[in-house]
Order: sequence, then C-alpha cells, then structure tokens
Amino acid sequence: MSERKDRRCALSVVLALMLLPGMQERQSFAAEPSVDYVTTGDAKAAKGDLDEAIIDYSQAIEINPNDSNAYFRRGAAKRINGDWKGAIADYSVGIELDPNNVSAYYNRAIAKRIEGDYRGAKDDYTRVIELDPKNAFAYYNRGGIKWSMGDFSAQSDEDRAFELDPRLRGDLRDGTPYTAPPANGVGEALAECDRQVGLRPNSVNAYCSRGAVKLFLGDDEGARKDLNHAIQLDPKFALAYYYRAKVKRVISDIADLNHAIQLV
Repeated sequence: MSERKDRRCALSVVLALMLLPGMQERQSFAAEPSVDYVTTGDAKAAKGDLDEAIIDYSQAIEINPNDSNAYFRRGAAKRINGDWKGAIADYSVGIELDPNNVSAYYNRAIAKRIEGDYRGAKDDYTRVIELDPKNAFAYYNRGGIKWSMGDFSAQSDEDRAFELDPRLRGDLRDGTPYTAPPANGVGEALAECDRQVGLRPNSVNAYCSRGAVKLFLGDDEGARKDLNHAIQLDPKFALAYYYRAKVKRVISDIADLNHAIQLV
C-alpha cells in the first residue's frame, strides 16, 4: 500500500472511530483489562494497521463479551477493511448491548446498503432519526435508498435534510454507491432523475444517478454521456468512473476501475 493510501486509510479509520461513543470517556474505565486492548487497537487503526487493530479488538471482546465499544470499533475497522458482512455482525451485537447507539445504527445502515439490504438500511436510518431527529445525513441517505426502491416519499426526506443542513444541497452523501431501482420503478426513477438534473444542472450526483439508471435500462450511450458529464463536473468523483467502466465493457474499463479505486 502506498504512503498516500496509508494516510487515507488511517484518516478514514480515525474518522469512523470518532463517530463511536465513549471515545473520550473510556479513559475513566482504565481498570478494565478489555479497555487496554481497545486503546491499542485504536492506536493501530489510526496508523492504518486494520488487521492488527481487529486482533486487539477481538482480544478485548474475548476478555469482556459485553464491551459494546469493542464491537463498534471492530465493526468500524472491518467496514473500512471491506468486510461488510463482518461489520454488520459486529454492529448488530453492539446494538444488542447498547440499543440507543446512534452511530452504530448509522454505520450499520451504510454496510447494509453496500450489501444490497436496502430495507434493512432504511430501517436503520429510520432508527437513527428516531434517536436523533435532527440528523440531516440520516434523512438524506434514507431518501437516497427510497429513490433506489422506487419510493417517492424520498423527496420529503431530502427536503427535510436540506432544511436541517443546507450544505447538503452541495451533494454530500455517505459515499455508498447508487444502485438502479427495481424494474417496476425504473421508468418513474428515470423521470425523477431528469427532473433532478433540470433542477440541479451542476449536480454530480444527479448526473451519476441518471447514468446508473440508464445503464440499468441498457441505454449505454445515454449512460456514457451522463457519466462523462459527471466526471467533467468533478474529476475526483469515484462512483462515476465505476459506472462508466461498467458501460464501456472493453479493456479500457480497467483504467476507470483503477481510477475509481485510487479516489476512494
């Protein structure tokens, strides 16, 4: 792994761990043996040593199976390491131990969406909103999932997100991929994408989303044009390269895939 990727990975882990509860408060429990392993795990994760961090978090769990923070942190490390199913399992155990943990539901929703469990992800975002009614990102991401499911109540979620945090109009998302909606909702989804492009002609997400839907419909040329435009708007938007690679279906798609990986 290059030095740049090491730094990016370490930063991602630190940010993920910062979302978890008790990051500052854990020092008061220094007498707990499991906390020592959580502390060393955090240090290793901050350096990008995810595999070693996971080993330490596992040691903490072995010592104290009721340490919810250890499960949450191991889940975060697994998520960033690409083990989405493992992350979901750890978040789920942690939630059983601490059922009101907002960050755990939020991060599990991201993992579930990656795994294609849209209903489960939507339910987790709903739980986040119940616990934290002013969480703009939860509304925004739940809205994105609803669009993918052909559920047009998504607009009210996005409107509420914009009301809570106007910065979201700049197209901040949780980084998870768009996925084309079910076949029975594709036509309506494409019409909605057209509407979003009209409303937000400089929106990278709007063009990328429409490109993904067109790809699902088999309109390769239309998808390519939208994805090319998304990349022109933001040359660092990894997801647009990913979908354009799927459109090309030729050797050159490897270049787009590699570029997407470098940007993540």
